[in-house]
Amino acid sequence: MANPWTGLLNDALRYGLGVESPWLNVQGWWGIYTVLILKKVALTYLFIVGAFRALDSSHDEASYLSGAGPFRTFLSINLPSLAPALTSVALLGIIAGLQVFEPILILGGPDNIVVMATLLLNLVGGGAGPADYAQASILSSLFVAFIALIYMGQLRVLGRKGYVSVSGKFSRARLLRLRGFRSLICVLVLLFLVLSFVLPLGALAFSSIQPYPGVYSDLSLARYISVLEQPRVIEAIRVTLVLGVIVGAVVMTLAFSVATLSRQLGRRSQAALRFATLIPLAMPGVVTTVAISWAWLSIPAFAQLYGSIWLVALALIVTAMPFASQIALSATSQIAPSLSEAARMSGAGPVQTFFEIVLALAAPSFIAGWFMSALMVSGNLEVPLLLKSPGVNTLAVITYNLQSAGDYSMAAALLMVLMAFSIFLWGASLLTLWIFRRARHLNNHRNKQRALALAAGTTGGL
Repeated sequence: MANPWTGLLNDALRYGLGVESPWLNVQGWWGIYTVLILKKVALTYLFIVGAFRALDSSHDEASYLSGAGPFRTFLSINLPSLAPALTSVALLGIIAGLQVFEPILILGGPDNIVVMATLLLNLVGGGAGPADYAQASILSSLFVAFIALIYMGQLRVLGRKGYVSVSGKFSRARLLRLRGFRSLICVLVLLFLVLSFVLPLGALAFSSIQPYPGVYSDLSLARYISVLEQPRVIEAIRVTLVLGVIVGAVVMTLAFSVATLSRQLGRRSQAALRFATLIPLAMPGVVTTVAISWAWLSIPAFAQLYGSIWLVALALIVTAMPFASQIALSATSQIAPSLSEAARMSGAGPVQTFFEIVLALAAPSFIAGWFMSALMVSGNLEVPLLLKSPGVNTLAVITYNLQSAGDYSMAAALLMVLMAFSIFLWGASLLTLWIFRRARHLNNHRNKQRALALAAGTTGGL
């Protein structure tokens, strides 16, 4: 949209209003900031939406009865209760900002902007000189140490406080009246949707029917037909779908298992376990993939998987685990341990308690994490690019190859297919959540009917 030479908005200003010089220029720091902010706002929302929905309205009612208003209640009651979720999001935001790669590579190239991720890419063989793995390992280790300091700061903020808001007592979510701020917030939300979704998606859709950037004649849908007629694209859709569904489910189940296990450990062991899940996030994707290949290919069992989709899936599980663990941590910290204890006292085992108590109560966060993990898998480029075999490609790899070959229209058409794939995943996540809630409702109804029948039989016997 804001390319200084062929951007759609600049061309619209040039031909519509006669503005010759480019009014918008996405290249440089301001373009990088804009892209990162628009992207991280959406990710942040998906991270914390489950925690906000799990807030106990009885706390709000007690605050209102004590004379506090909605604003004071939000600051004094809700925000402290959301401390694990908000600090986890802040931690992930800082780490993601420190290791940002794609916006710097695309938008910072003309200004020779170099950050840690691009420097490490050059050190492991992406630059003109020979690979320097030793220096890349040292810088990555320093990066991990810095992340450790940030994580220790998070632990210090949280302290030994409790953040339980999901207990055995039924509570209904309370809507917050926006009053005079309703119009302002609606305008801000609509502005964000226009800037982050409508305009970029429209520019991508229009670019997919252009023959070349800046050319506004011979518009055609032939690129979509050409893309979907290629066998490698159909195979890439299948591979991406399989990876997204399997990796998303496995990584979220592992993350919630680790989060549940960590609550049964001591404070120091708990902190060490949580930090271990952040280590892959502290290293850029290229370095992480190289480290995974070095470590696993030395093991005969994993060496046989090289070039297959299963080694790619295992590597994607490792790279997605830090994000998933933070979602699971923020979700499980709000569930009262007494619920799991009651289940065990009723005869349920650890596995049954985990699936019927923890995952049942944290279902919105689990489904949101599954969806986010699937999106990360479908858009990940480093892992399949370095670990795949020639016959195993994802949509991200095919798009990168088309972009590198200069076929921008075909790449835009394939990105629209990837967008449709993301919408399909979103619909599948909503359907899964509906089926889960429906099954839980039916199960609760059956249990209630059994209890009533048992009570009636006992009364008749008496």
